[in-house]
Amino acid sequence: MIAQDVISVARRLRQQKNTRLALLLFALTWRRPRKPRVSRQRVDVDYEVEMLLNENMFERTFRMPAESFSHLLWRVTQALTVSERHSTNSSGEAPISPSIMLMTTLRYLAGGSYLDIRRTVGISAPSYYRVIDLTMDAILALEELQITFPNSDSEKEVVMEAFKNISSGGVMSGCIGCVDGWLCRIKTPTLADAGEVGVGRYYSGHYACPGINVQAVCDAHCRFIAVDASFPGSTNDARAFRDTGVSRALNNLPTGMYIIGDNAYSVGEHLLTPFSRNQIMDEYHDSFNFHASQLRIRIEMAFGLLTTKWRIFRFPIERNLVNATKAIYIAMVLHNYVINKRMANDNDYCVFDETIRPLRIPSRTRKFNDVANLMGYMSSDLRVEEGRSSMRDFIVETLRANQSVRPQYNKRRNAE
Repeated sequence: MIAQDVISVARRLRQQKNTRLALLLFALTWRRPRKPRVSRQRVDVDYEVEMLLNENMFERTFRMPAESFSHLLWRVTQALTVSERHSTNSSGEAPISPSIMLMTTLRYLAGGSYLDIRRTVGISAPSYYRVIDLTMDAILALEELQITFPNSDSEKEVVMEAFKNISSGGVMSGCIGCVDGWLCRIKTPTLADAGEVGVGRYYSGHYACPGINVQAVCDAHCRFIAVDASFPGSTNDARAFRDTGVSRALNNLPTGMYIIGDNAYSVGEHLLTPFSRNQIMDEYHDSFNFHASQLRIRIEMAFGLLTTKWRIFRFPIERNLVNATKAIYIAMVLHNYVINKRMANDNDYCVFDETIRPLRIPSRTRKFNDVANLMGYMSSDLRVEEGRSSMRDFIVETLRANQSVRPQYNKRRNAE
């Protein structure tokens, strides 16, 4: 009886072993059947454009007039053209056309939903960001759209003349730009993404969120003429600006040329900031602040227009640091492109005609920053130590000699 039991157990063990071996062999050789290929219907570009034009929605959708869109598309088409035969062989679908690629990228920068955009234009999820990155690279490669600081004497004269024309009495006649910092909100970077800088340095304690400190200079038409988006969010404006190319270029400017910033920067001979309350000794120091603010508001407007038009910046950018920085630069390039096109097509165009929408930020930080409430972007409220500038004192003495004081209408408005 015992022998039969042993034989029975041995037989069951052999069967179980064979079963396990069979299951293992099946697992190694079995392949999950492929899902049937889904053929996506690409958007009919001609129909879409015609419909948007008839509804007067083209510019609102793509953040630029149709003529500007067409010109930009023409400039990037060669770089974005894909072999139709190669695309059909690899994916079974026709290639994504340059027009669809540009549409996708502009809607992405305009703050559109990833889910809605890719379904509207008819591209797959893996293709979505690939299309955006290719398009942004193509735009970055356009030499005529590069953001450049005025270098030649003639370029500087043009910029200074434009600022002089908006300065009461032409008092600020040597200004070649206005500077400010902007905290562009981002998702918390990974350890690998932050690298040696460290994740913590991207956190702005002032705004209680991670971000990138963007330093930018604009001209009198609110076009960006210099930008550096390489600083972690905890960096203050004065320190960040010292490490920019523009800061180094200021040392080579002749006497009488300068840029204007707020009190977050250190005053110097080529970077003028307002007098602090403790430094205002008379009405002519106050008059300097008024005249400086007439020009400095242009950089606040530039950032406000940027974040109003390209609403990807209304929320933290959900990409890595490299792609977030690229989005910042591309948006500024397109910001300039749209303004240049408007100025070329309309002699009466005025940047004040544009609409700036306030930025929605957490209530705990909103009360600390009027610029976010009014101009739609996060500027720095940190102040540096008071300093002196011979150039600033010279302008004050000019105001004193001309008995030029802050206008009464401005005093009344400030008192309200």
